[in-house]
Amino acid sequence: MKITVSKIPPEGLEQRLRLSSTALPRLAEALDPGGADLDARLRLKRRRDVVQIEGTLAGRLEVPCQWCLVPVGIDVQEPVSLTLAHDRDPARPGHDVQLNPGDLDVSFYEGDEIDLVQVVEDEALLLVPQAVCEEDARGRCTHCGKRPEELYGSRGDRGEDHPFAQLKQWLPPRR
Repeated sequence: MKITVSKIPPEGLEQRLRLSSTALPRLAEALDPGGADLDARLRLKRRRDVVQIEGTLAGRLEVPCQWCLVPVGIDVQEPVSLTLAHDRDPARPGHDVQLNPGDLDVSFYEGDEIDLVQVVEDEALLLVPQAVCEEDARGRCTHCGKRPEELYGSRGDRGEDHPFAQLKQWLPPRR
């Protein structure tokens, strides 16, 4: 959804977007094999060529557990606050640009349009957590209740297709 900056009224503009991971390809890649359902409520205010965006980003992200690789659903509800300024003098390739401390708090847009879907995707990428289940006393994942060899053992005779199977070479031999 593209917003024409020059058409944002003085009182501001309210926008609501409901997006799934199919509309957010970079987020879908980060969540693979999971997904996302996000609801963004944004208020845009313009002062000359500077657009202030405030609102909330809420929804559910399906991220792979870093221990067992099974998708884990995580609910998010985070505030969004960013400033977009028009990039009147984009740096030309091959030229050095010196940043001031305040430059890191501002993002830039070109032309007279802002793509709100891209803005939401950028903010959602910053929210993607690393889900880590815990291993219980019996070596089972606290989320899915299985051991890694139970999850991946059916792919090979002894679980050689498990993502961490190559680490076995570093273990001392069992007695």
